[in-house]
Amino acid sequence: DLIKKQKIEKVIIATNFTQDGQTTANYLRFLLDDFDLKIYRLGMGLPYNSSIDYADSFSLKGAFENKQLIKDKKA
Repeated sequence: DLIKKQKIEKVIIATNFTQDGQTTANYLRFLLDDFDLKIYRLGMGLPYNSSIDYADSFSLKGAFENKQLIKDKKA
């Protein structure tokens, strides 16, 4: 399994802030839930219903700096 082989410890989910993007992010979190890793979602910096494809570098930087932890590693 790639996540264990590569010793991945952190995943940042960066989907568009649309209904489809939110649904995809929730599904990805569900798929990754059994792995011992931290899962983040991009934070403020991108408005709701916007596409990452059209975001400027300042907005993307803000989104990464304000990422939200949605699942912590197992203790």
